[in-house]
Amino acid sequence: MKRALIFLIGLTLIHTLDARTPNAYTTTKFIEGCPEKLAFIRDQIHLSDMSYTFLKTGIDSMQVMFGELTQNGKKGYWISLFENGSLKNWTTIPLKKELKTNLSSNVIDIKYDNSQKVISVQIMYDASTKSIRYTWMRDKKMSSKAYVKTIENDLQQGKKFPKLKVEKLNGDTINLMDLKGKTVVINWWNIGCGPCRGEMPGLNTLVDKYKNNSGIVFLAVALDDKAKLMSFLKSKEFKYIQTVGNDKALQLFGNTFPKHLIINTEGVISYFKEGGSEDFYMYLDKELTKLIE
Repeated sequence: MKRALIFLIGLTLIHTLDARTPNAYTTTKFIEGCPEKLAFIRDQIHLSDMSYTFLKTGIDSMQVMFGELTQNGKKGYWISLFENGSLKNWTTIPLKKELKTNLSSNVIDIKYDNSQKVISVQIMYDASTKSIRYTWMRDKKMSSKAYVKTIENDLQQGKKFPKLKVEKLNGDTINLMDLKGKTVVINWWNIGCGPCRGEMPGLNTLVDKYKNNSGIVFLAVALDDKAKLMSFLKSKEFKYIQTVGNDKALQLFGNTFPKHLIINTEGVISYFKEGGSEDFYMYLDKELTKLIE
């Protein structure tokens, strides 16, 4: 009787675990094509072979999509987040191949609202069946719905801009503390960032407009190898003062691009925005006009 009872308890536990495991993940498959409201990104950075699926967040105001893409002949993955119908984040993401399971997986942090909020999702993708299994994460534990976590960071409107030194392409160092008394427009970017490249002509227009105003400094900080950056700029004009990002810059700005900041004459961040587009320079122009007036 005792053995039978132990066997039944063990069987019940196994059944419970087996029943819980599938429920920990939601399974979905890709839809071929590009969502209409993301077509402007596809066209702007020349993406092809796109597919996507919806990741159900459990939050009515929030919509997340995950998909595949091809850019410059290379396959990759992307993820986007909409809140109340407004695009908050679109970015390419890495998935790591697991040798034992032949699945590609990763835990993805989706930051938005200038990196002050984040939701996390674990994705497992089976390329052979085009099926996706995912679960939301809350404090490193599985969750049935997306959990919005608030993040404190140094880049917030109204805060003093932290100390930072960056190197110009000629080897000289720029200490941003030395620029106090000037209005500093900062662009955090990367060569591999499509939106970064797409917005350069507009940003150049902005530099030309204010070229006679010595009180405004346009500073680009690129997270790239110096030699590669110099080679890229030979074929792509970018009129901001060009500098190379370092570990401190990466810690401060993070590994998403582009980001735009305006620091006022008192060294305080008066404008901060993640993301960019071909017409983004117009928003910066409005902010500069307010500061000048």
